[in-house]
Amino acid sequence: MEYVINSKVDVSSIENEHIGSSLLQDFDEAYIYISIPIDKGMQKRLEAGRKIKLIYYEENRLYYFDSIVDGSKMDNILLYRVPRPKDYKTEIVQRREDIRFSIVLNVYYMKIDINKLDDLNVMVMNEIEEHFERFEHSFKKCVSVDLSGQGIGLISADNLKEGDHILVLIEHPLLKEALKGQVICKEKLYKGKGQRCRVGVRFLDLKFNTKEKIIHFIFEKMREQLEIRKE
Repeated sequence: MEYVINSKVDVSSIENEHIGSSLLQDFDEAYIYISIPIDKGMQKRLEAGRKIKLIYYEENRLYYFDSIVDGSKMDNILLYRVPRPKDYKTEIVQRREDIRFSIVLNVYYMKIDINKLDDLNVMVMNEIEEHFERFEHSFKKCVSVDLSGQGIGLISADNLKEGDHILVLIEHPLLKEALKGQVICKEKLYKGKGQRCRVGVRFLDLKFNTKEKIIHFIFEKMREQLEIRKE
């Protein structure tokens, strides 16, 4: 197991109840130090001596292990001290940004000239995000079929072509941000009325924080599905 600062750590109770998501902030020969777990925007404090389960995320591997909150320390922020595991289970996964999650979301998009939408247009994109109702008439509505940190799959009746550049707005409170994208593949669908296509869109110039937000959203939805299956 290779420790990397700011890697994600999921924290659960010994009964497998999700407590929250944390980040690895420090480590030494005996311990790792994680930030306060957060779930739905709320900090989840951990008392010393509490038994917990952790999932540590590497680039393309997950590590599962049981542990205990050994104590805490202050290093600008409160950190919990957890013994480095001697035993763990591991699982190889796709790179986090490549995980494609099947999900139906309402999506708005419009064709754009990528050469005219440079950094000078950041104010315009922010205006679209904050006051979408002013621009809604310029967008077309469709639904997604999947989402990843790299792009989104759409079902559209519009005549989009491979190579087209579009501006995408996902109708979800956690993801409502104007995203630039390019159509990289297109497949005709013949079921149902009218001509519809499945369109693959690759995000362009995606900010790191935005990508992390999308990936976090996907992992949360995957975790929710897993909990439902357990029930």
